Amino acid sequence: IKLKLNQFEAIDLQNYFYNNKKLELIDLSVNKMVNLSATTFKGIQSLKNVDLKFNLMAKIEENSFDDLVNLKELDLSWNRIENLSENLFEKLENLEILDLSENQLVEVPTETFWSLKNLNSLNLNGNNLTSLADNQFLHNKKLSLLILSNNKITEITAKSFSGLEKLSYLSLWLNEVRK
Repeated sequence: IKLKLNQFEAIDLQNYFYNNKKLELIDLSVNKMVNLSATTFKGIQSLKNVDLKFNLMAKIEENSFDDLVNLKELDLSWNRIENLSENLFEKLENLEILDLSENQLVEVPTETFWSLKNLNSLNLNGNNLTSLADNQFLHNKKLSLLILSNNKITEITAKSFSGLEKLSYLSLWLNEVRK
């Protein structure tokens, strides 16, 4: 379902698609959504692709993605997201692609990505990240593409990339790395 280029500020898709077993894609890009509630995607477990880029989202409620157990791709780029809760992606074990680029993230809690066992692409380009926690990607064994460019990262430790056994592309350009 393509709902992009509209004027949605919020939408509870459960009211329209609850228990729909065929719905695989929802495109809500280029709207005016300011937050994502815990009921937005409730009962829509068949979704594989959710596109929320180019909205005005600053806040995502803790359980917003809990029902999206089959989700493979999530695009949250070009929003105003300032922080992520540690458990936000907890139920997204099948997620393969996560785009959080061009937001306003300053830090990401250490365990935020740990449950994403099948993640192979993570884009954090264009945020305000200043550092990476030790073991940030410890459980992302399948992660092969990691984009951290255009942030404010000043330091990388020996444990910053612990667990990244399949990493084949890492971008750190346009940061302030000193050591």
